[in-house]
Amino acid sequence: YPMRSKYRGKLLLINNIFPDSVDRKGAEVDQTSISELFKQIGFKNETYTNLNKKELVNVIRDFNYNKKFDSTVIIIMSHGKMHEEETVLECDDRSLLPISDILSMFDNRNSPFLVNKPKMFFFQVCRGDRTYSDMLIGQSTVRGFKAHRDTYLGSWYISSMCDVFMNHAYEHDVETMLKMVDNKMSKFVSEISRQTSTYENRGFGKCYFHPGIY
Repeated sequence: YPMRSKYRGKLLLINNIFPDSVDRKGAEVDQTSISELFKQIGFKNETYTNLNKKELVNVIRDFNYNKKFDSTVIIIMSHGKMHEEETVLECDDRSLLPISDILSMFDNRNSPFLVNKPKMFFFQVCRGDRTYSDMLIGQSTVRGFKAHRDTYLGSWYISSMCDVFMNHAYEHDVETMLKMVDNKMSKFVSEISRQTSTYENRGFGKCYFHPGIY
């Protein structure tokens, strides 16, 4: 993919914090780490917190009309679970939004301005006939499992991703770095378990961020 625009791409970061929830402690740390990472890589950042379902859908639809960026990254951090055999995320108003509904907004029919451009999706959530292309979808954990976090360091997934991307974006493509993220996460151990991340490639080619090169 060509990555020569003034900004490497545009980042949409949505962070539903749920301040009273133990499972979302460290969410602010994740937000700061992600924002700094993509600023250093050369992205233009757009950040929102605590969106209800209607607000979240509207923000994503508006973001879908970016024409001048060579790539897009969508990161959503929230509560999540399995519901009727599908991964859903919980919005600030406690309503549920299937991840598949978000992805469908970026298929080739609904997102004509982003056809042939890399679209990367990362979901930091627990997980309890369209034509897609150029999409890479990262999940913090495999289906049916919890996503671990640390109050001070943030979530294992976001912390590992920020560290790997910050140190290797100049030399490796995104998919290779995601494999490195999973390897790094395997070294984290909670009191009862480890955590394994996962990603899905939907016609996604080699994508290098090339930070600092124009």
